[in-house]
Order: sequence, then structure tokens, then C-alpha cells
Amino acid sequence: MQKYLSPFSESGRSVQTMLALKGKIMLKSIRCFLMILTLSVVSLSNVFAQPSAPIQNGRFQIFINPNARADTFLVDTQTGKVWQLTKFTDVKGEPTVWNRMDRLDDDKQAFEFFLQHGIKETEKPATPTQ
Repeated sequence: MQKYLSPFSESGRSVQTMLALKGKIMLKSIRCFLMILTLSVVSLSNVFAQPSAPIQNGRFQIFINPNARADTFLVDTQTGKVWQLTKFTDVKGEPTVWNRMDRLDDDKQAFEFFLQHGIKETEKPATPTQ
């Protein structure tokens, strides 16, 4: 069998030998590419698989009722304390401040609150005169 020289071959290798060599190089290149691609996908999947930190709102939240000007509240989301935005019209300069509101969480707190503040007596309806 006669060897055919490739114009790109200086060593006088046959075309079949050169094609086989190029095929091996191509296979190695494809394997290398697939290895890099696999490693990239694995590393990216680890990044995306990590649980993200929950979205945290600020500790203090302001709630506004758009239908009533006086209904603006500041809530401490950690302690549950609540303040209402209040304007003191009987004070010079009429300052606006956050006025802390009492919160009754259970019957015991309600009982103590009523003992401290007292309960109004109900007015007796007037008896009709004859």
C-alpha cells in the first residue's frame, strides 16, 4: 500500500494516521470540555441549592389606615409593643409624638387594667313620668 502524503504533514505520515491522530485530539478536547461543563454545573447547583436567608423586614413597622388620619401605628415586631401617632393640641407647638398604647394579652392583664383604671358606672335610663 502506498502512503499518501498530506500537504500538512512533514513527517510523511499517511492521511489515515493523521485523521486518527486528529480524532484522538478531538476526543480529548470533547472530554475536557464535558469535564469542565460538568464541574461548572455541579458548582452552580451547590450555589443555587443553598437556602437563602429569609427576607427580613425591619424591626419597627408603620401601619397607616388610609381612611382615617388618626390611625397611624408603629409596631415593634420583636416585642409586640404598639405606639399611636398622636398630636398634642393642648401643648405649646402642638408636637406630634408616638404615644405608647397598652395592650391586653390575657384575662389577667385585663383584670389588672380594670382594677387600676376603674370601670365607669352605667347611667340609669330616666324613668318616664306619668
